[in-house]
Amino acid sequence: MQRRVIFMKIEDYEDLINELPFPYSCVKMIFNNKKALIVDDCQSWLDILSNLINSFGLEVDTVNSGENAIELLKQNKDK
Repeated sequence: MQRRVIFMKIEDYEDLINELPFPYSCVKMIFNNKKALIVDDCQSWLDILSNLINSFGLEVDTVNSGENAIELLKQNKDK
C-alpha cells in the first residue's frame, strides 16, 4: 500500500475551517477544551493528525510508541 502525504501549513487549515458550513462550528464547540492522544511511530503522521485534530478544538498530545503513551497517561491521570 502506498501512502500519500499532504503537507499544509496550519494557517491554511485555519482558512479552510473558516469557510466550512455550520455543522463544523458545532463540532468545534463540542470538542473545545477536550484532549486527544495520538500514537504512531511515524513523525509525519503525528504532525498531520495533530494539526488536523487540533483544528477541531482539541488539545493534542503525540507520542511515538505504546510504552510512551502509557507513561504519559499515568503522568496525566489526575488532570
